[in-house]
Amino acid sequence: MLKTKKHYLTYISEVKNLLDSIIDTKLSNLKEEIISSELLIPVVGGFSAGKSTLINSFLEENILSTNLTPETALATEIRYSDKNYFEAIKENEEAKIYNLSQKEEIKQNSKNYQYLKLYLNNPKLKEIEPLILVDMPGFDSPIELHNQAILNYLNRGIYFIILMSAEEGTISKTLLREIRNIAEFGKGFSFCISKTNLRPIENVLSIKEEIEEILEDEFDFDREDILIDDNGGESLKKILLDIDVEELFKSIFIDRLKDNYF
Repeated sequence: MLKTKKHYLTYISEVKNLLDSIIDTKLSNLKEEIISSELLIPVVGGFSAGKSTLINSFLEENILSTNLTPETALATEIRYSDKNYFEAIKENEEAKIYNLSQKEEIKQNSKNYQYLKLYLNNPKLKEIEPLILVDMPGFDSPIELHNQAILNYLNRGIYFIILMSAEEGTISKTLLREIRNIAEFGKGFSFCISKTNLRPIENVLSIKEEIEEILEDEFDFDREDILIDDNGGESLKKILLDIDVEELFKSIFIDRLKDNYF
């Protein structure tokens, strides 16, 4: 368990003991939220930005489909487990179990599901715990359930990996709007330029410089954009391992705990 999570739960238990006979529903609800909280890291961008390819490279196995259409793409939470399987989650949170070999069946029924949970016995996922990667559908997905999932992860996600293909040349209005949504939700992010192997290096560096200026002007984002080719798993690993999970968890609950304390 995270040290910060344990510390917050101890605080709540001590406060409840002090209050004794006073029923504090808000405190009980907050306790349940802390217990059930997860550190979700959505990998976001337009359709065909290379999100699944990047995560496959990180996992060192081609487990995520990279030939999906916008109509069949689903948000997929990738979790460490001793066993390999999918859980397909419906809008009412009902889950159906699939084997990894049934990806085509999931694809054919994707309109019936809101998102997927993919459980893998992969040491890379064990290494980044308690972080949970989420392979997101493109921001330009035409399916309403997918768009609801994107809005859901704007709230549930705690840090975002944003991908833009070097082939696009610059940030689209759609991607810029979604970055603005992420910033308005108070979430941090890293910005990556993918498919850099498909453009001459001088073009890539020019694109990088332009985007860094846009991000600094729009969001006071002063970190360097990360260049990713078709084998960017090590770059993603570095981003994830550089995240301070204790501080990240603290940022989720500390203000509400202070309000409760006062």
